[in-house]
Amino acid sequence: MKKRVALFVILVLATVSCCSCYYSTEIKSNEVGLKMNDGVSVTEVVGAGRYTDLGLYADIVSIDISTKKIVLALDDVSTSDKQTVGLEVLAEVSRKSDEESVRNMWKNYNAVARSDEQLASLVQDLLRSPVNKVSTQMTVDEMLGVAESEKTRSTMESDIFSLLSPLLESRGISLSAFQVMNISVDPQYQAKLQEKSTAAIEIELAEQKARQLQKQLEQEQAQTEIDLEKARRANLVAEEEAKVYETSKEAYELKRLELMKDMLGESDKVYFIPEGADITLFLGSEKPVSIQ
Repeated sequence: MKKRVALFVILVLATVSCCSCYYSTEIKSNEVGLKMNDGVSVTEVVGAGRYTDLGLYADIVSIDISTKKIVLALDDVSTSDKQTVGLEVLAEVSRKSDEESVRNMWKNYNAVARSDEQLASLVQDLLRSPVNKVSTQMTVDEMLGVAESEKTRSTMESDIFSLLSPLLESRGISLSAFQVMNISVDPQYQAKLQEKSTAAIEIELAEQKARQLQKQLEQEQAQTEIDLEKARRANLVAEEEAKVYETSKEAYELKRLELMKDMLGESDKVYFIPEGADITLFLGSEKPVSIQ
């Protein structure tokens, strides 16, 4: 009896091991599952969950649909000014999760559906054409952002994204972001670019110095004009005062008295100056001269 039970168990295990059925197989939140009743043809695309099928040839496989950040290097990229550069780019891609895209990828790009390495390889292969189309319309300086142009690294990234995205979409892959991380140029061109940059800095410093000197000159000219205007007005005042002294005897006498007061100071002596006398005679003497 025991031998029969053992034989039955062995037969059951052998039968299970020979079939492709599955029990409580998990499909994670970042995956989609492909059910195949005959082990080959996809009968249903399912989302996250646990699935069981004890059919003899039943099988289920999972496809990773999470976003992948793929860094790629491209050499010998030509530019419109006949230069050759190297690019290091970052592409963020994911396998699409809708049923039509999943079935298409599984049927036509099965290795890409299963392997991230194959996914990166496909992106690199498809990337070459869009990059060449965009790069040949730009100069190195435009790529580096040192040229005065509407074309920049940002427009380059946008143009490549627009060309690459539909190529990936047709293969069941979604492109969410694209970035040019680094641009490497020929060492000789790099040296020339450095010389140009140094010259530009020197020119800018010289222009700044010239602007400072010009501003200083303008300030000095403005101050000179102010000083001249003050002198002109002082002369006008003096001329007007002189006219007053010429036309008014009283004003003239008052001015004479003011001058005498300044000359004599606080002296307790009184000097009598005849009318019409030249008071400048007193100004050159250390001691006033008494007139009898």
